[in-house]
Amino acid sequence: MGIFISEGDEIICPPVAKQIIEMIDMLPEQEQKLAFEFIKRMVLAWDCDFTKLTLTA
Repeated sequence: MGIFISEGDEIICPPVAKQIIEMIDMLPEQEQKLAFEFIKRMVLAWDCDFTKLTLTA
């Protein structure tokens, strides 16, 4: 089972993921983009095939 679970239109994730999302959402738009790129690089370093299962924005 993955970290994120989809139930209809709602995505359920662990509390720590929700906290990270909320903190990133408080940043200015340019800083949000930087944070997104940083997280993306960390995930790709951890699992190179992750993008096969991830939608692109």
